[in-house]
Amino acid sequence: MSSHLGTHNKAIADTFPDERLVLLEDTAELVVEAADLLQLQITPKIGMRELVKFSLRVTPNRIIVGEVRGGCSTVHGEDADKALERLSDLAREGAGGIDQRYLVLRAVHRVVVIAGFGRSRRVRQIVKVTGWNPSGFTLQEME
Repeated sequence: MSSHLGTHNKAIADTFPDERLVLLEDTAELVVEAADLLQLQITPKIGMRELVKFSLRVTPNRIIVGEVRGGCSTVHGEDADKALERLSDLAREGAGGIDQRYLVLRAVHRVVVIAGFGRSRRVRQIVKVTGWNPSGFTLQEME
């Protein structure tokens, strides 16, 4: 395991010590030692989309998605626009401060905002990402 992965593993365990975690991965890379952890991996018959759907049924506090190859991922934000800005900020940090909004625009097609806790968790907003301008991402509400 690289020191990069080791740092992530420790950070996950230290950040969420008393929370129910679901860890989804394409390829098993993360080794997280947490008291309440469900670790799932895609198979030829079960993709990331199905794992995310299943994960929502087990009422996690956090869903952690490992490396994503052409699938879906999670990021926390108050609404779709703030989640996209957060993702852009994280990408910029990883790229040495270089603006990454164009890459986020190319990579993210839909945003689903889920609100609530436990069994009261509900989809609050679904949007299609249609573009970007200096004031932020342009979004189209979906039903």
